[in-house]
Amino acid sequence: MSLHIKRILLYATAFVLLLGLLSAHRAIAATNSGLSDRTVKGVVIDENGAPLANVTITIPSHDRAVRTDRDGEFVLRNLPGSRLRVEVSYVGYTTSLVELDLTNQRDESIRVQLEPRAVRIRQITVTGSPTTYDPLTSPQDIQSVSGHQLMSNETAALGKVLESLPGVSNISTGPQAGKPVIRGLSGNRIRVMKDGVPMEHYQFSFRHQPVLNVSQAERVEVVQGTASILYGSDALGGVANVITKSLPGTGSRQAYLNGVLKGQYFTNNREWAGGIELEGASGVFGCRLGLTGRQADDFRTAEAATFAETGRPGDPKFTGELPFTNFDQYSGFVLVGASGSFGSIQAIYDSYDSEQNYLLGNGNPIG
Repeated sequence: MSLHIKRILLYATAFVLLLGLLSAHRAIAATNSGLSDRTVKGVVIDENGAPLANVTITIPSHDRAVRTDRDGEFVLRNLPGSRLRVEVSYVGYTTSLVELDLTNQRDESIRVQLEPRAVRIRQITVTGSPTTYDPLTSPQDIQSVSGHQLMSNETAALGKVLESLPGVSNISTGPQAGKPVIRGLSGNRIRVMKDGVPMEHYQFSFRHQPVLNVSQAERVEVVQGTASILYGSDALGGVANVITKSLPGTGSRQAYLNGVLKGQYFTNNREWAGGIELEGASGVFGCRLGLTGRQADDFRTAEAATFAETGRPGDPKFTGELPFTNFDQYSGFVLVGASGSFGSIQAIYDSYDSEQNYLLGNGNPIG
């Protein structure tokens, strides 16, 4: 076959392919012109018939989405003439699915009513930082005590309150004094904070304790593990941060006044504890105040022979009623302020008074 004939055949083949491509293109264009000119209009309302703005309207099969305007209306143009599923979703409302058949009609108008639903979110923990942390995504082990658990464990010592948490124990020199121990470290190896402000004096002796009123706390958060980068070198073992109760506000309610009365009694050392807390708000102004008192006699243990009587190593040095273990503790706080669109202004007064006895190894009190 000559070169001239081969060229003719090559040109003919190319011409046929070109005609085929043009025909296919025209067929697709004709199909699109007939099937992609549908329009869906609609309005989204709530359970009371009021329009909902910023509702998301989605057609998942075609990656199309729009949002409703302030009148709750939306428009979706250039849709294919086929069966479509429209998804209508909005935060705080149930998601609605609408089935449409645009095969034989060009325009469709729909009206969607959404029903409210409760929104559940995961627990959020804030620890000595203006930024919230999700416990599941935080690189540190964070635990907290709040609500009924905090109220039922409330004692005179912070360490006693927190020892119910895994990895946390208490160094105690009696029922009135106790410091938290986080994974075996205490004193200068952990940091105790109140609303993110470090407390510096409690580390110096096992008889010193954090000076704070546990009844003032909304929750107590514990960071277990090294946190020195965020909280300083004293946070080698962890952090205990006491978050106090916030300034009350009216929100959408009218002016109100609430109160809580608490009481405890311990039979061993005849310790009684009582407290009262009031909170109220009117307009932009709010107030919270609380008073707590504790009084206890000497602590008592089981009657047994002492080391002085038996001479056996390991026997207790003191038994029965332990002298010089009584204490008195009184505390109170007042929080007043105003909050609104202008921001927040607060003033707080906090008082703590504790008179404690300590039994020394020689049987005498301290001091």
